[in-house]
Amino acid sequence: LLVCKEDESANRLNGWTINLADDQGPSHTFSDAEVQGDVGYSFPLVPAGQYVVETRGFYDYGDDVMIADAGYSYRPDYIPCNNTPGQPNPWVSSDIPCVGGILSMQVNGATPSWGAYQSSHVYQTVINHPGGDMKINVTDNNYVDNSNATADPMRVFVYPVLYSGVTSGTLNGCVQFDNIPAGGYVLSEEMQAGWQRTDDSLVDTVPADGQIAVTAGLQNYT
Repeated sequence: LLVCKEDESANRLNGWTINLADDQGPSHTFSDAEVQGDVGYSFPLVPAGQYVVETRGFYDYGDDVMIADAGYSYRPDYIPCNNTPGQPNPWVSSDIPCVGGILSMQVNGATPSWGAYQSSHVYQTVINHPGGDMKINVTDNNYVDNSNATADPMRVFVYPVLYSGVTSGTLNGCVQFDNIPAGGYVLSEEMQAGWQRTDDSLVDTVPADGQIAVTAGLQNYT
């Protein structure tokens, strides 16, 4: 399996960590009670290792207009707040206090980098899990009136990383995984400092959710 990293101008990039994870990891759809601040859900007895944590959907934090996903919250005009530079107004990053409160999705008690705002409400982050229960929860330090969305409910997927490699100049900005068994995998990258994902659509042959099927022979993904 050959995976290549390119920028928006199709220039190949070296030094990027690419992960190939098991697409059969556990998942969970949150209940209304579980999207309350700090309640969340714990995946029991998850072995120590590296994982791709993916969140999808959004929840209501006040009414059907006031909604939030893993990394951003929609702030209507009647909620005064400083909007995130470069983000679609009025979506606000989870690391910016708004009316004294912060809305974010945490993994094991810490807020990871969910990257740039995604209109698809799909985010990924890579974590090193020490072993034991893995808790995923909303942080909401203002109210207890949250409810999960009906149209696109908040859910989380945990994919164990099976293979990891770094793009290199030897392979012209690519990394090759050898002898990968046939099956389904989740393809992800580890974001570097000074970079952020700005487009929520993946191009060429990689589907938008990052999931691929590996069959016989060498396959090339960009």
